[in-house]
Amino acid sequence: MLTKSTLPMSNKEDIITIYSADTNAYRNLRANLIRWSTIVLVILITTFIIVFLFARFFTKRISQLQQAVYFASIEDYDFFQNISGEDEISQISLDFHKIIQRIKKKEEEIYRSRLAQQELLTQQQQMEFNILAGQINPHFLFNTLETIRMMALTSGNSDVVYAIKLLAKSMRYTLEAHGTKRTSLEESLDAVHVYVKIQRMRFGDRVNFSYSVSNEIDQKEVQILPLLIQPLVENAISHGLEGITYPGFVRLTITKDGHDLVIVVQDNGSGIPPEKLEHLQQKIKTPSTHAKKNIGLANVNHRVKMFYGPEYGLTIESVLGSGTQVTLRIHDLSQDSFSPR
Repeated sequence: MLTKSTLPMSNKEDIITIYSADTNAYRNLRANLIRWSTIVLVILITTFIIVFLFARFFTKRISQLQQAVYFASIEDYDFFQNISGEDEISQISLDFHKIIQRIKKKEEEIYRSRLAQQELLTQQQQMEFNILAGQINPHFLFNTLETIRMMALTSGNSDVVYAIKLLAKSMRYTLEAHGTKRTSLEESLDAVHVYVKIQRMRFGDRVNFSYSVSNEIDQKEVQILPLLIQPLVENAISHGLEGITYPGFVRLTITKDGHDLVIVVQDNGSGIPPEKLEHLQQKIKTPSTHAKKNIGLANVNHRVKMFYGPEYGLTIESVLGSGTQVTLRIHDLSQDSFSPR
C-alpha cells in the first residue's frame, strides 16, 4: 500500500527519500482475502460432505453386518446376504457367509442323522416284533400253554408237561426281554439252554450242544443286549445242521478280548458255498423286516452296530463240507469307560 525509496547524493551527505502510495492495494488485498477464504471454505465444505457420505456408507454396511450377526444368532440364516465390495467389511461378510453355510450344512446333517436314527429304531422294533409269535398275542399264548400243561399234568403225561414247560420258559424270557435294553449273560445262556432242550426233544441225538465261558467273565455281572446269543444258536441248528445225516454238533464259546466279549458259534454242518456265503454276508448288513430266512443274524448284527458302534458286529466264516462259524464281537457293558450309542 505504501513504499519508501532512498537515493544518496554524490556529496555523500544528503539523501533523497521518495514515498509512493498505491490507491488500489487495499482493494486488491481484500479481493485476495475473499478469494482465498472462499477456496478454504469450499475445501472445508467438500471435505465435510465427503466425510459425512463415507461415514454414512460405512455405518450402513456395519449395520448390515450387525443385522446379519443378529439373525444368525436367532438361527434365521435365510436373512443373510453378502455385502458387496472389496473392502474389509466385504471380506468379513464373505467369511461370515461361509460360516453360516457350514452351520446350515451341519444342522442338515444332524437332522438327517436323527431321522435315520429314528428310522433305525423303528426298524429295530419291527424286527424284534418278528421274533415274537407273529400276530398272536404272546401273553395269551403263554397262558394257553400253561393251561395245557396243567391238563397234561393232571392226565399224567410227563413228556408233554416237560415240553410245554420248556416252551413256556422260552416264551417268558422272550416276553421279559422285549422292551428291555440289557440283560445278564447268565439269563441269555439260560434261554439258550431252554431252546436247545426243545430242539433236542424234536431232533433227538441229531442235535448236540456244548458251551464254554471264560473264567474271567462274571456271567451274572456282564450285561448284554437281550436276544443276541439265541438267534446265533438257532441259526446254527436250523440252517447249519440242515440236511446232514450224521450227528450235528453246535459249540458256543464266549471269551474276553480286552474290554470286548467275543461270542463264537460253530457247527459241523455241510457249510456254505462261497457264492452263497458272500450273498449272506451282504444280506446281514442290510436287514429287512420282511426277510424270512436268516433274519436272526441280520437282526443281531443291526442291533449290535446301532447300540455298540460300527466297529462291532457279526462275521461269518464257512468251509464247504466242514461247517460254519459265526463270530459276534460286543463291548462288555460292565466297563465304566464305555458309553452305548
